[in-house]
Amino acid sequence: MTTEHRFDESLPRGHAGERAVAMYLQSRGHVVAYVTEAHRQRLGMDLEVTTPGGDRLTVEVKTDYRAGQTRRAFIETVSNVEGHRMGWAFTCRAQFLAIYVPADGDIYWLRPYDLATACGPWTEKHLVVHARNRCPDGSTYTTRGVAVPLEALRLVALRVDRINEPLTGATP
Repeated sequence: MTTEHRFDESLPRGHAGERAVAMYLQSRGHVVAYVTEAHRQRLGMDLEVTTPGGDRLTVEVKTDYRAGQTRRAFIETVSNVEGHRMGWAFTCRAQFLAIYVPADGDIYWLRPYDLATACGPWTEKHLVVHARNRCPDGSTYTTRGVAVPLEALRLVALRVDRINEPLTGATP
């Protein structure tokens, strides 16, 4: 299965998901700062969070707008098939990964290691998906991942939090 994905359209939607997760954390008493350093962003760090107890944590946020309809989260295992680059499931260096499903208002909190470990069995059991990504300059590359049922993702998650008001519709 292959779909087309436009990076220039998805980036603002991903930022909207980051804001939703950040606002949720702030409403729970956490101090949240957006990571702005490019080298840390490349390591999969979107948010730096200081807990009410003073602990500092890093979080990568992935927003999956389709999962509310398909009931499957896209877990990227290969970022660029042609360039042989591993996907965020294996390259994330943040302490926590938050997969946000806006249609449900759910945030799945995972440790990157736990997610990476689950990917092997998932690729054997679940649908492997390819997406053709179109860049703003018109170039394209292929991403590969596994479409994991939300129930299976829940089993690997540390917890699942519900944001009070789920976003509706396909765009924020």
